Amino acid sequence: MAYTAPTVNYCATMAGTYATLTGIQSVTIRRGRRHFQDNFEASQCTIELIPANSYSPELAIGQYIDVRVANTATSR
Repeated sequence: MAYTAPTVNYCATMAGTYATLTGIQSVTIRRGRRHFQDNFEASQCTIELIPANSYSPELAIGQYIDVRVANTATSR
């Protein structure tokens, strides 16, 4: 079965309008510590992409990210 990259959508505000990121190569999600004293790294999500010339809204730190199988509210 061929690899199909998940749909990644981002938004500048909570419950706002999400835009789809294009050029996704892969998404890696690592679950991290559950408690402050755990001796391993915090959770992280790494998204590898070939960036477009521009995105609307512009990509910035602090935006909300959804990683789903499809761009629907009922998708996993």
